[in-house]
Amino acid sequence: MYIEAARRNSLAPSISEARLSVLTARIRPHFLFNSLNAAISLIRLRPYDAETLLENLANLFRAQLRDGSQNSTLGQEIEWAQEYIAIEQIRMGHTARTGYVAAPCA
Repeated sequence: MYIEAARRNSLAPSISEARLSVLTARIRPHFLFNSLNAAISLIRLRPYDAETLLENLANLFRAQLRDGSQNSTLGQEIEWAQEYIAIEQIRMGHTARTGYVAAPCA
């Protein structure tokens, strides 16, 4: 029993580090901090855009942090892509141009 407890305790840091690595990969800190900085810079000049950016960012992170065993629909994936694009358009201004084409289901 003592050996098993010692083994579990020795693995705990490795498991925590692995979980942190997975979370970091899912969150993409660079994107998070750039988006937050963009929102901060917009608060006084364009509060509506700042609010939209933060709402879209929250929705994207909720989607990323949900249980990985849950499947998402194509509609959800498109909605998340649109939210990401909206964030980038607010951050980049008019220099960000996007478009997509979805073929109808057969």
